[in-house]
Amino acid sequence: TSEAMLKLDIQKPKKAVSWSVSLIASKATALN
Repeated sequence: TSEAMLKLDIQKPKKAVSWSVSLIASKATALN
């Protein structure tokens, strides 16, 4: 179970980063 929790903890930041990157990208395209 700890291994599965570790995998979830690794996946969460990746999703947050990809979400923030897409958010910044959408803002950049809106400015252009």
